[in-house]
Order: sequence, then C-alpha cells, then structure tokens
Amino acid sequence: AELALAGELVIAGKPEDADGKLLFSGTGTVPAADGNEIYASEIIDALAQLATGDPSGERELPEPYGDNNERAKQVFITADMLSDEWEELPPDHELRKRHASKMDTIWYTDTPGATLRFKFRGTSCSIYDLMGPDTGRVEVTIDGKVIGIRQQVDPWSYYQRQAGISVAGNLEDTEHEVIIELLADAPDRSVPIASAEKAGRYDPALFEGVALRVTAIRVIGEVLE
Repeated sequence: AELALAGELVIAGKPEDADGKLLFSGTGTVPAADGNEIYASEIIDALAQLATGDPSGERELPEPYGDNNERAKQVFITADMLSDEWEELPPDHELRKRHASKMDTIWYTDTPGATLRFKFRGTSCSIYDLMGPDTGRVEVTIDGKVIGIRQQVDPWSYYQRQAGISVAGNLEDTEHEVIIELLADAPDRSVPIASAEKAGRYDPALFEGVALRVTAIRVIGEVLE
C-alpha cells in the first residue's frame, strides 16, 4: 500500500504499463513476480521479528467473538438419509473420478420431490455438493418450518464444480432436523448460458431439467445418527 501511494507500484496491468515501476499483479488478483517478491520480503521481515521475540510466559486467549468453526465437521451422506429417488454415481463415473480427491461419494437425483433428511446438533449447517448447468432449486425446512429456497447459479455454472448449499446459521445450539427437497421449477440460467456461449462451451442439453449432486453435510456441531 505504501509503494502504491508513493507512485512506485502498479496494482494491476501489463508489464509494458508499469513503465519501470513495480507491477503487483497482471490481473488485480494473482500476484506477478514483483508481487511475490513483495510478499516474500514482508514474510521474511516478520519471521525475523518473531525469531527475536520473547517466547516465555503463557498467553491466555480471550473468548471468541463469535462462532469460530472450532466444532466444524464434515460427514458424508448415506443412503438412509435419502428418499428413493436418489442413486449413487459409480466409482468409474466421470464426475466421481474428477472429484475423487475431495468427494468419497456422489449421490444424484433429477426427480423433483426427492429429499435429503438428517438431524444435527449445533449452530450452522450446509451441504457440500456439485454445482452445474442443471443444478436445481431446493426448499429448506428446519424443525418443521420452511425457511427458504436456495439456488446455485452464477456466471461459471456451465460446468460441474465443487460448491455448497447454505442451509442455516446462527441457530440455537440444540438438536435440529433438516429436510432439503428438490423443486420442479428450474432457476433462471441465462447468465451461465451467456458465459458458456462466450467461452464456446454451450451445450443446451446440459441445461435441461433439474438435478442435485450431493456428497456431504457440513455442520458446526455434530451430525446425529
């Protein structure tokens, strides 16, 4: 920041735009060579300061400001949590192989009304899933009350990638029952379709219907049997 304010650093641009100045990034996001050097220099200075500090004495941590994910857990979904409309993708399925490093299994349905039902004790919950061109909208019910509809659509959802369905947060730290139901009406997919067309990757068949591909439940707390 000091270098940028002093006019000695270009935050984003091409090397020819830097005009002899340091170039932090070519994209504004990923550091370029100069950006990496700046980061490395700051880390080296910080480590040198830590090395000369006094490590003696105990430190008492204050109470956390809020839910700090200390109790976070991920539990893979099992067949008994699912209604009959689901099927487990076989190990040799393209998506299973592509995401095998993160997803032990993938459950698939394209039937509106299909449900995922489970109980957990804790304060926050989400579903680890794949998000893609045919991903449908879901209705979320907690403790017998419909709390809303979730959909996963963005400019890049024209291919299957790892994502998450937010269920709820800031709940009372007690036992909760969750029902996720696939709805029949598809979300507006015009944005990812436009992106797919621009990238030369538009296949209208991929955007047909509604589907879910889920793998795990993520909670701050614990999933109950």
